[in-house]
Amino acid sequence: MEKRHVRFPWRLRRIVFAVILIIGCSSAACGGMNQTPSVSGNTSMMPSLPVDAKIIHDETNHTIIFLKGRNLSAALESDANFRQIQAKNDAVAIAKAFIDAYCEEFRLMDPVTELAAASVITDDLGLTHVRFQQIYREIPVSASEIIVHLDRDKHVYLVNGRYIPTPDHLNIQPHITLSDAEAVVAKHLERDHTDCPRCATNLIILPKPGNGTLLAFRVEALIRADEGWIYFIDAHSGLIIERQTTIRSSP
Repeated sequence: MEKRHVRFPWRLRRIVFAVILIIGCSSAACGGMNQTPSVSGNTSMMPSLPVDAKIIHDETNHTIIFLKGRNLSAALESDANFRQIQAKNDAVAIAKAFIDAYCEEFRLMDPVTELAAASVITDDLGLTHVRFQQIYREIPVSASEIIVHLDRDKHVYLVNGRYIPTPDHLNIQPHITLSDAEAVVAKHLERDHTDCPRCATNLIILPKPGNGTLLAFRVEALIRADEGWIYFIDAHSGLIIERQTTIRSSP
């Protein structure tokens, strides 16, 4: 089995930051909630994954797409505060603290702010599955998610998903407006530029082949009940990147 090590000795300090943000906040920011003590630990010690950890990386962007072991969070569980969030059954906090501790491995600069909990499901076996949507500066990354799986004792035993490294070099200031993007769609559908049919539009980050990213408007147009299109409009150039049909054929 392949064993991966965090390369930088200052990584453990990120656990402190993660747990502070996840399980506690200041009275000014959170309306008087009590702060939770930060993780105390020896910063000279590096957290490392267990020897039984199996890791599979994406061949293109080198992110983790599969990580499995009997107890992946074992190195973090020597800390009292991490055990405390386990005892509280706070699955989102556990999952975020784990990814943040190994953010170099995951190629995410700040998982605490770059991952938004989309769902938390506990199945009939007592296993908990936390699904995160990837975001960057509050902009969702299209089709990018990480799922962290916890056993009945709230140990992390599996992480999987598809996402991109933090797109920190992407210009996230669009050069066109939402209305401009809808006008592009309306024109492509041979309608008046103000007639984008029942359009739902939002700004996204669109991963591209070859480890690239684009800032885009996702415009979903509904022509009629059985015909719709999803357009991706480059938020800088205003050009159509691609479009997809939302029609589903009857069985």
